[in-house]
Amino acid sequence: MEQGRLHLIWTDECGAAGFVIAILFAVAAVGVAVLLLGTEPQRELANTRTSVANLTKIEDAMSVYATQDAAQLLPCPADGSVTGGARGFAPAPIGGACTINAGIVPFRSLGLSESDVTDAYGTVVTLIVDDLSLDVCNGTTGRAGNLTLFGGSQPNALYAVVSHGENKRGGYTGAGVQISVSASAVEADNCADGSACTDPDTVSVTVGPHNDDGNSDLHFDDRVLVAGSTDFDSLCLSVHGP
Repeated sequence: MEQGRLHLIWTDECGAAGFVIAILFAVAAVGVAVLLLGTEPQRELANTRTSVANLTKIEDAMSVYATQDAAQLLPCPADGSVTGGARGFAPAPIGGACTINAGIVPFRSLGLSESDVTDAYGTVVTLIVDDLSLDVCNGTTGRAGNLTLFGGSQPNALYAVVSHGENKRGGYTGAGVQISVSASAVEADNCADGSACTDPDTVSVTVGPHNDDGNSDLHFDDRVLVAGSTDFDSLCLSVHGP
């Protein structure tokens, strides 16, 4: 009788223990799901901070370049498909114009490393200029830009630098490979010149707004930093005097 009673107790306790273990597994699964949901925004925030930090570093280098240039000219974009030791040099303007309006940031000419101009997703940052905006000064003030902005509050800019975001569309990898852009994608305006670019002579930039729509025609995850005329007022005043 005692043995049967012990058997019943053991069976009940095992059943209770199994129930408790099942509950613990369920709670753990929920915890992991919550953790993963919380990790993705944190990861995206970290990627955004890294990309923005590099865009700011490029902006500073561009200002230094214009300061040191005798005519206060911006550098031309570099060909992103070039690899090896010739990669990252700004070609000289021909007749005052760049051979391409959009390409990778000419990091060697700016005194930067390629990692300085690569965003958090492994894509090299694109530089877009308007041929007429290479001269940043209009006397003692910054010259009005001619680079058209879509989605921005200001009408134009002198230049723009673009981090192409997680989908990388329109940008070049470090291996000189360009990620294609859909013909109707909103990110096509920010495409670096190349065979995958829908507008091989870019004179406009889309600055937003951010759109996570899965449809590639609507998705926009570029991070764009633009420089307008007022960004160079202090430089122009210091060079040309009051």
